[in-house]
Amino acid sequence: MRINEAAEQLGLSQRALKYYEKEGLLEVRRDENGYRNYSAQDLERLKKISLYRKLGIAIKDIESLLNIEDPARLREILAQKRDQLQQDQTQLQSLEKYLNDGNLDEAFQQIDYETIGQAIQDMFPGFTGYYFMHHFMPYLQMRITTPEQQAAYQRILTFWDTTTIQVPLFTRLISYLQYKLNRLNLFDQTETMEKRMRQMIEMSDHDYEKLKKQVLSGVKMKTSFPMKYHPAFVSQRKFMKRLQDAGYNDIFIPSMIELSPAYKRYHDALTAINQRLCDDLGLYYDSNYVLRMRKKDSVQA
Repeated sequence: MRINEAAEQLGLSQRALKYYEKEGLLEVRRDENGYRNYSAQDLERLKKISLYRKLGIAIKDIESLLNIEDPARLREILAQKRDQLQQDQTQLQSLEKYLNDGNLDEAFQQIDYETIGQAIQDMFPGFTGYYFMHHFMPYLQMRITTPEQQAAYQRILTFWDTTTIQVPLFTRLISYLQYKLNRLNLFDQTETMEKRMRQMIEMSDHDYEKLKKQVLSGVKMKTSFPMKYHPAFVSQRKFMKRLQDAGYNDIFIPSMIELSPAYKRYHDALTAINQRLCDDLGLYYDSNYVLRMRKKDSVQA
């Protein structure tokens, strides 16, 4: 069966089928002309992939589910979905009750945001919200389920509520445009996030050597004269320094790690690859969290 026929039969796009193949979720045999030829087994596997995606399961987890066929993981997802349905049902009942009796206080307590991302988006309208959403929205497609997460969420709200630092104009414009362009494509943002994590965790020697060259080139460029003194980059460095002084790395980032398991996985992977790069290239982060090269004599010492 050709790809257009398989896509039509399954109700999927050809792009999705190619993406799943690219991500290693299935291998499709090709005929002598190079065209994909989907077998009945391929279609069954694609049905499973599509089912798992509808349940919100990440690509990396789908791969393990397909290879191991672990029913325990599916039972865990079932429990999560059941809890979510119960929460939704409670909110619907609260809304119906409010319409009948007008009890605003009870409805206010019972009805909550669908995800943490939606909540934070409302808590911080304007450019601060755009900056936050652009960087962290894919990690916040979840609900709070533990007291520890609730405490972390409150710390994040307090941090941004008490931080009076103005986001630089250049950063505001970039964050605004990227958030507006991407906000309807959250699925792709989440997939990109997961792909970056896999690349960092499973990086080949060849890709790592390429990354080393890119990082070294970037460090040299950032210490060059234009980057040092251009007003846009100066204001960006000052902004990041003020954020650090306000507790960005001491309060906000640890709270994000505790709040979001997805962000914790990303942060752990990023920290590991950063440490490896710093060790191999003789780099370090200064007191302003700017990546710099160590002097040759200090490296030799």
